[in-house]
Amino acid sequence: MDGIGDSQDADSSDGSLVLGTGLQQDLIGDAALDLDADLDADLGLDEVEGDSNLAPPPRNKQFGEVELRQFDLGKQYDEEIDGQFDRLRQVEEELHFSQELELHPTPTLLRDKLSQQRDNLKQRVKAPLVTEYTLDLISKETVSDKYKDWFLFTEGPMDGNNAAISDTSLTQLLIQFGATPSSLQSDFILKDEDLEHFDTFCDIYPVDYMMERIRPLILSHEDVGVATRLFTFFILDRNVYSSKECTQEWCTQVFESLLSRTTVEEFIAQYFAQLQLHDRFYFLLERLTKLIPPVRIHILNQLFPKTTAVINTFNELFDAQNYKDLLYFVLIIFGSDNCNFGESTVAQYFKDCILDACEDGANGVELTIIVGIINVFVKI
Repeated sequence: MDGIGDSQDADSSDGSLVLGTGLQQDLIGDAALDLDADLDADLGLDEVEGDSNLAPPPRNKQFGEVELRQFDLGKQYDEEIDGQFDRLRQVEEELHFSQELELHPTPTLLRDKLSQQRDNLKQRVKAPLVTEYTLDLISKETVSDKYKDWFLFTEGPMDGNNAAISDTSLTQLLIQFGATPSSLQSDFILKDEDLEHFDTFCDIYPVDYMMERIRPLILSHEDVGVATRLFTFFILDRNVYSSKECTQEWCTQVFESLLSRTTVEEFIAQYFAQLQLHDRFYFLLERLTKLIPPVRIHILNQLFPKTTAVINTFNELFDAQNYKDLLYFVLIIFGSDNCNFGESTVAQYFKDCILDACEDGANGVELTIIVGIINVFVKI
């Protein structure tokens, strides 16, 4: 950082000291350049003569800096500035830490972990044309885990020719589409670790084609419980859910058709029976209620019959620092009977807890998002 240059370097006529222009404006902002004449007078800069003992020191050619040997900062100088600069430099070093890891040849635990994660990802990739850039992008994702999800189709289709797909049982059809056979077993329970996988990038059939083929088999399946389980596993798959073909209209139509053989309560019970989620429960539930809106109010009434249940669930997620699932919990709960839109004691309680945690040093990025979402909901 360029320091304070002597006026003799700037060819000043009155011999006064002037601030150098290289004071790292990204750290101290434009305020350092807006010092007026009054501040100069307070600092005594206008009284320094050219023949004073503040002779210009030699310039450090290696770093391009001028070292200030003797100075009088005056009564207006804020002694906390140095400490603030040190903290800003520390933040800057932390921001560039990941770049430093790439520059240093000595392996570190973080580099080893990143390399291992990338190797594991490459082994799982089924498609040969996935670029190195894509692998790097995914393996370096460490903040939101947004590439980790539930993937039903991980093996690739058994035959690339659509005509070879036969109208067999629903389970066999899904296997032909590339579903993992073990996830279709009757005793399969969806756990948190099943939502911690990366996409294998295997080839999959067009989503609209799969929807067209499985719909009649879902509605005609002899066991409506199995039909419900496989139907929900199918629509919750990350790639199916993200496709433009898998719409609320289609999912709701299939759901309402199933109600001719079952009830809403039985549908919900079957959904919960196939799950054993702790960290990602509301993450997946928010996806289901988005695809099938009619089940939302029934699920919320079952899970949160009273306002105290809403508060208790929030406290459990918040105290466990499970901020990711807390985010999806907030998205689901607002608009229910026990957590209405608009200003409410529940919404204010949520905000107070989060803001207090942020003041105490909690730094989950989801907390900032949650506060923003609540601020929107209370205005509805």
